[in-house]
Amino acid sequence: MAEKLGDRKGLGYALTWLSVTAAFMGKFEEGLDAGKRAVEIGKSFPSDQYLSFKGLTGIALIHTIMGDLRSALADAQALLDYGQRYSNARSLVLGYSCMAFVHFFKGDVRSCIEYCQRSIDAAHDPLFGHLAKSYLGACYLLTGRTMEAERELREVIDFDERFNIFWFARPAHQFFAMLKIIKGQMSEGVKAIENLRDRFFADGDIATYLTTERLLGEVYLKMVERSGPKSFSFLVRNIPFLLRNLPFADGKAQKHLKEAIRGSKEVGTKVTRGQAYLDLGLLHRAKKRKEEARECLTEAVRLLGECEADAFLKQAREALASLGKGS
Repeated sequence: MAEKLGDRKGLGYALTWLSVTAAFMGKFEEGLDAGKRAVEIGKSFPSDQYLSFKGLTGIALIHTIMGDLRSALADAQALLDYGQRYSNARSLVLGYSCMAFVHFFKGDVRSCIEYCQRSIDAAHDPLFGHLAKSYLGACYLLTGRTMEAERELREVIDFDERFNIFWFARPAHQFFAMLKIIKGQMSEGVKAIENLRDRFFADGDIATYLTTERLLGEVYLKMVERSGPKSFSFLVRNIPFLLRNLPFADGKAQKHLKEAIRGSKEVGTKVTRGQAYLDLGLLHRAKKRKEEARECLTEAVRLLGECEADAFLKQAREALASLGKGS
């Protein structure tokens, strides 16, 4: 409609949202084109800064999801530079948040926490103030700070329940389900992740669907490795779930991880595929399938190296080295 009417500003606004939507649908080329066009149109409307920083955000999200983390860092820095040049708080919030997302995918928890906190501090309105809290909660979860994780994630989920912003709160719901598992509510947590996965798929949110499949695979991987919680109270609370699932954990882990690999290869999300290959390699290693483990871990090293996902790359290399030399 905007093109037909010759409404360049209307076209720019449509393109900004198309870039973000395309990111999660896995339509990366279309999204990058939309984001770049929005930024270019924004140059004709210097007083309307939304077109510039929102278009840059779409580009940053796509590069992050694709696994082009070097480009994503440059995009995030461009958002910060724009925000500082024009004193635009939202551009600063988005820049810091995109920096946090990139470092999360790199596996750099300390840097992710730092940028999440900067994003929260820079926010002048409640919506943008919640943008980084999901990943801040996730980082707390990864470092064993479960009470702080629950506080941050619950705040985002409560905001979603009040204002219906599920598109915004998706990561918080994912990580809150993982928190349930870590706290010993395995059946509830796994069911919550499965429900989220089905909703993401139905919504056409392929990128988040694939990360959820990988998370499910990781849950069953931990069961196979016996590296999850092992306290007596944990076992007692989860006896029914463990009896139903532990004998089939290997097969379920393979199913979810292979789906994550298949889908991420199809849409071109290298970082998700690299992490899924890493988990699948660890699963094969735990089950003494040495050659399958070597094959998966070799592919994980290649993909994670291309993404510059340094912490996960280190883990993959160490796991591969633990297998010794091939026959």
